[in-house]
Amino acid sequence: MNKLKFWSVAWPIGTEMVLIYGVAFIDMFFLSRISDSAASAFGALNPLLIILVLVLKLIAQGGGVVAARFVGAGDRKRARDAYTFILTTNIGLGAIAAGTIFALQDRIGDWLGLTGETAEYARQYLSLYWIVLFAMGFRVAYAAIAASIGMTRWSMMGFAAGNVFGITLNCAFAYGWFGAPHLGVLGVLAAASVNYFVNVCVLGYCVHRKMRVRLALSAGTRARFLEMVRPVLTTAIPMTLEPVFFNAFQLTLTSMIVRMGNEALAARTYALQITTCIIFWSLSIGQATQIMTANRIGARDYEQAYVRVFKSLRYAIIGAVVFTSLVYFNARSLYHFFTNDPAVIHLGVQIAAIGFVLEVGRCFNVVCASSLSAAGDAKFPASMAVIFSWFVGLPLCWYIGVHLGYGLVGIWVGMTIEECVRGACNFMRWQRRGWMNVHTRREGHGATLA
Repeated sequence: MNKLKFWSVAWPIGTEMVLIYGVAFIDMFFLSRISDSAASAFGALNPLLIILVLVLKLIAQGGGVVAARFVGAGDRKRARDAYTFILTTNIGLGAIAAGTIFALQDRIGDWLGLTGETAEYARQYLSLYWIVLFAMGFRVAYAAIAASIGMTRWSMMGFAAGNVFGITLNCAFAYGWFGAPHLGVLGVLAAASVNYFVNVCVLGYCVHRKMRVRLALSAGTRARFLEMVRPVLTTAIPMTLEPVFFNAFQLTLTSMIVRMGNEALAARTYALQITTCIIFWSLSIGQATQIMTANRIGARDYEQAYVRVFKSLRYAIIGAVVFTSLVYFNARSLYHFFTNDPAVIHLGVQIAAIGFVLEVGRCFNVVCASSLSAAGDAKFPASMAVIFSWFVGLPLCWYIGVHLGYGLVGIWVGMTIEECVRGACNFMRWQRRGWMNVHTRREGHGATLA
């Protein structure tokens, strides 16, 4: 792993995220063709669905970081134990998440404050989304296992294969290709379900055939399985709390935006789809940095891990500024692709301007928080997420957007302030090497790599 170059890990992650973005963009396009209400229902549900996906990624991502440390230390046997733990646990988590959505599909829209046609579209969307969640449990496990040895291109290949089927089915259900019926929202979800199952099959084949990961559960395997619980959870839980609390924060903001009217909700939904390419750029740099940092920490090469983060930050910020500029200068055309409502388009252009500051702050957050987690200091970014999202960001968004009456623009300003301040705190933690104290204490107590 130490011989791998940063971009050999980063570019497949980025390409995979573009593929994910492409499917989400196409899904949103077909939903917007049905109506703005159908697209708004997806936008309202999205923060909740992201939280469920993050729960699925809890064990997978934490286990992947632990496995990457073992790989960096040359301990292949314990890395394989981590792989078995990741896969078996995620099968169970995927089944639980799918069952929860299936049981509550008729109530979730009401809990979010959705009414009328938007609530009905939300119910239709959830009626099949449990299939996607079940497949997602497998997918995130396989992706984490592959990423621990730098084979991020396997995950990219899986998504590329799935996209071929997903996009074809979307078009078939929308335009009646091959005599297919017009299924509306259900057609979009049916295409997404097939996409993920094809993805899982390709990625699973690579992991089982190339890495020879097996699920043979002997008495000895069960004992090693139990040994993985503590190191994986102590890494995974704090690392996952940061994005979970952030998306819970986004879910709360959604309830505010719902009360501002359909124009605000539609503009916010389309804005998230349009800016996803920028977010994915930051995330791909952050995830690649996390893998490299975990490997360097496992090999006790702390200085390389420290310098790597600053290089990654430069890449992330330059890319974010370039992509944000493209979005801003083409905002009207991009929003017009989804809707003809001038009020929605006007709101979209306003929040696109705020994006210049928001996305730079996000770069600091994503890269530094993921690196702190990989270095074993996951509690710090998780604490910052709780403090700033709920005690700074939420009050600011309410005060500027609701109390002062600036609406969606005010909420975007509040989000930007929260993102930038939190990113600055995570950056200073890394710069001042606060994460090194964690390793000094662990080594002083004879701790393991995990």
